[in-house]
Amino acid sequence: MNKLDCEDLILRTTSLLVVILGSLNGKEEKDIPEGLRRNIERLSGSFHQVLGELRTIERRAQKSITGFVYYLDNAEKLKSCVMKLDWAMQEFQVTSKVDTCLSELQRYEQLKKGQTEILEAVGKSQAEILEAVGKTQKELSIISISLPSSVMPEDPIIFGREAYVERAVILILSNDQVRLAILGPGGMGKTSVALKIVHDARVVARFGRRCYWVPCEQATSLNMFIELIAKSLDLPATTSNDRFKDIIASLESTIVLRFFLLDNFETTWDIEGQQSEIAQHLSRLASVPGVSFIVTMRGTHYPTLNSTQWTQPRLPALEPLALDPARQAFLRIAPSATEDSELDSLIKEVDRMPLAITLMAKLADAGESPTDLLEQWKIELTGLLDQAGGDRSNSIEVSIRLSLQGNSVKHCPEATDFLRILARLPAGMPLDKISDFCPSISNWRKAIRILRGASLIYDSADKLSVQLLSPIRSFILLHYPIADGPLQDLRSSFYKLGLKGISFPGDQDFLLNKEMLEQVEINLEAILLDALQSETADKEAAIQASANYAQFLYWTQCRTEVIAKAVEVAAGCNSRLYGECQYRFGEILRTRAEYPEAESAYKEAKAHFEEHGDTRWVAQCLRALGVMYRRRQRYSEAESLLSEAQSAYADIGSQAGMTQCLKDLGNIYLERLELERAESVLMEAKSEFIRTGSRLDIADCLSSISEMYRFQGRWEEAESMVKEAQSMYTLIGNHEGAAKCKMSLGDMLRMTDRLDEAEAILQESRSQFIHFGCVLEAALCLAEIGSISRLQGKTAKALEELNEAKTLLSTYGHNWVDFCQQELDEITQLDVPNVT
Repeated sequence: MNKLDCEDLILRTTSLLVVILGSLNGKEEKDIPEGLRRNIERLSGSFHQVLGELRTIERRAQKSITGFVYYLDNAEKLKSCVMKLDWAMQEFQVTSKVDTCLSELQRYEQLKKGQTEILEAVGKSQAEILEAVGKTQKELSIISISLPSSVMPEDPIIFGREAYVERAVILILSNDQVRLAILGPGGMGKTSVALKIVHDARVVARFGRRCYWVPCEQATSLNMFIELIAKSLDLPATTSNDRFKDIIASLESTIVLRFFLLDNFETTWDIEGQQSEIAQHLSRLASVPGVSFIVTMRGTHYPTLNSTQWTQPRLPALEPLALDPARQAFLRIAPSATEDSELDSLIKEVDRMPLAITLMAKLADAGESPTDLLEQWKIELTGLLDQAGGDRSNSIEVSIRLSLQGNSVKHCPEATDFLRILARLPAGMPLDKISDFCPSISNWRKAIRILRGASLIYDSADKLSVQLLSPIRSFILLHYPIADGPLQDLRSSFYKLGLKGISFPGDQDFLLNKEMLEQVEINLEAILLDALQSETADKEAAIQASANYAQFLYWTQCRTEVIAKAVEVAAGCNSRLYGECQYRFGEILRTRAEYPEAESAYKEAKAHFEEHGDTRWVAQCLRALGVMYRRRQRYSEAESLLSEAQSAYADIGSQAGMTQCLKDLGNIYLERLELERAESVLMEAKSEFIRTGSRLDIADCLSSISEMYRFQGRWEEAESMVKEAQSMYTLIGNHEGAAKCKMSLGDMLRMTDRLDEAEAILQESRSQFIHFGCVLEAALCLAEIGSISRLQGKTAKALEELNEAKTLLSTYGHNWVDFCQQELDEITQLDVPNVT
């Protein structure tokens, strides 16, 4: 509070001296009457007492700035100075005595000398304070006695807020008086939008020059807020006991339309212990005829208006920009970034927050590419956008810190505790999981209410979770580390969710588990990656959870980041789970048609299990290698490995494993067109799976048998069988298997000249394969689509599709490269119209 007392003392002293000097200006000493001289002498004595106190404080400041600001005695002395000046001002009765004694001016030089001494002392004391404070800026704010400029800032250039501005302007024009508020998180561009509204030609035409800017970030007391309003109106300094009453009297003396922009009003509104008085003053200002205002304020809660209401309908809180205007804003500052492929990714990474976009664009304009900035952001987080000596308008960290220092957040420790946990969850916190994820936060509802009000968190579109904007999340991660206890609780909760990944299509709970994991997979990946890289986490628990999650991904989306990191960590700590991680990694790589990498992972896993004598896992690795070799058309090696795996399963008495190998051998015979042998083996496998109730394996057999019928030209049976397989895959939740059935059905329709139906089904299948990460199957679909385009006479389209498919398939060494070439040869040999 000492800083505020200093400011108050300086304002009182300066205001009093300005009045006295202004009244005596140009008068001669002989005109000063004796009574006024005695009053001035008494006042001078009070000033000298204040001067003595200030010099005491000055000496302490030179020794220790920290002692100056926080030392209780200093605070009492400052308050004593203020009281002495108040008493002196009342006794002297400046305005009345100056007005009645202008004809009696004497001892002018004596008073002038005393006044000069006081001004010099005040100035010197302030200079000493500022010099000392400047050495410890990280502890204190610089004290300033000057009020900010009240000149309205220039009309800004903004993007993506046109509809918002138009809505506000219409409200202004359609009401005699308006009371509007632009709310939202820090860095969302509230001030820029407000200035755009004020500078709108229609608003200017209505209010003319009577638009006033009140920069409330300087209003750290009610008195300062009042002085800022007075300065915006160019009201002269006065020693009136009620400055606000003077403002209201001035406004009501001439009833004209006036418009105030109360910018960054949260600084004033959050003054501790004065909110009720501020609400009264704001309401009184709103009641003056002809007065309108717009408030910009971080948060979502409107300030209280006691005697009136906010204009309806209220303006909505500002949200992040849409991608297109965000890109426009970036390129206006850094036009050279147009061609950078990562520009949109960078903009999305900062959640399209206007301030973050502006600061990123300035870095790009200085020579950094969006690609480089994206990488730096992932490492430095909000530190990348922090500017030394920056304020809320040019430092993302300053802007966020101001929101965190608001009274409501500051007085609720559980609010910041909740932020620490929420920052670990990039997809937000599901409301129905808060008790599980945050057991250490008992009053989380209050924390959420306060954080919503401060615009530090927001609700998801479906209202089922709360989230953080990316820059705020990054700031919390950087500056608000989570304690070990809550972090372990959070990890344990997600490890339990990871256990649900070990089921597979056909299991009773697979669909329920799949739905649950799909809702949390972004957060689960973030928790797992963080734990795998942490020095304090339980590595075995993190690795096991990662392996479980990888099994889920194998059936849904073949992403490798988590399991690849788990393999690396397991190798580094000689984990017993190293073999399982390599096997799971190989399964995903095989699905992605990354065959050399998959082969290496399988062989590493096999070697690990052989070393540890785990025959079951060795058999699984042998079978997986056999399936992979079949996909690469290396049939002899595949058959040998599958036979070996079948024997290994027999040794441990696994009938299910033996039958699965039998099914895989049937697929080899099918692809080698040994149709009778394939039919016999596949039918035998299917019968065994029906006996055991393995629906996934039954669907696999149905799909393979439909292919056999297709090769035999039994089209109706093939189509019926593949549709049955597709239905079963869909029923048990194996969408990749269903997509393969669609691809097979599309091929049948193509070969039976039902081209339009075939193309639609193949396009759908290709999109699904791309989504799953099955790049080989997506390339096969494209080859068939290219063939259909050729048959439809769409030559240019066919050439593009077939060439792209051929390139992709050659990467994987697939024999359909020959199919693509044959189709291309057909185009070059025939004179087909070039229809696009």
